[in-house]
Amino acid sequence: MPSYDHYAPQALSLNLFECGNSAPINPYRYNRQPLAAFKLGIIYYNMAYRDFTLSELVKIFNLKINETNGLFAAFDEVECSEYLHYNIEEYIAFMKGNNTQKNNHKSITYLVLMEAKNRLKPQTSLFSEVIFNVDSEMGLSGTCDFLVGLSAEKFISRPVITIVQSKSENLNLCLGQCVAQMLAAQLFNDWENNEIKTIYGVVTNGNLWRFMKLVSQVVYLDLTAYHISYVEKILGILCSEIAHSISA
Repeated sequence: MPSYDHYAPQALSLNLFECGNSAPINPYRYNRQPLAAFKLGIIYYNMAYRDFTLSELVKIFNLKINETNGLFAAFDEVECSEYLHYNIEEYIAFMKGNNTQKNNHKSITYLVLMEAKNRLKPQTSLFSEVIFNVDSEMGLSGTCDFLVGLSAEKFISRPVITIVQSKSENLNLCLGQCVAQMLAAQLFNDWENNEIKTIYGVVTNGNLWRFMKLVSQVVYLDLTAYHISYVEKILGILCSEIAHSISA
């Protein structure tokens, strides 16, 4: 996997608060034709989203990868609230002062996602640390760090964005996990007859943000990673993705 461009990262960290809400999945049963892994005679009972690499998913699900710089660059920026702006400034200042290399900052991720959600409520829901078991035989099961759905329901319905919280500055390490969750969301919507053609994905450590989308069997990866100091651009991408999904 080639390296990706990004705005110069800072070594940042701040635990503003813990966020660990979860929500049940709406119970359902499926009747589905065997997928690619069954054709290969493989059953992934003991695997979860985090166990997949991107290259494995390409082979199993016959995916195509399209890598582009600035895939979402055309999306307009969205001005953030004073509250979010203040917390991000404090976050950056704190990290510069402490010179830490730890980059797993879920609290900042939560604040950004909530800001995007609140701009489009009540049409969206945000889940944190939610169990999202779609097809355990295919390994499409496990916990999503964050999940955005196009519904105000308190259970998962019409998932459209999956967000993986990376513990590393190398966001490439979590691409497989994120794409696996995107495939699960796509499969969920297919079985539920939800007319959602595009699933979006985000890999972030709170400091850097990497975006992608899944359309049919093509994964479009943005090689640009956005630094949290460009939060208006990050918000613009998130809000545009949600708005596009609502209007689609």
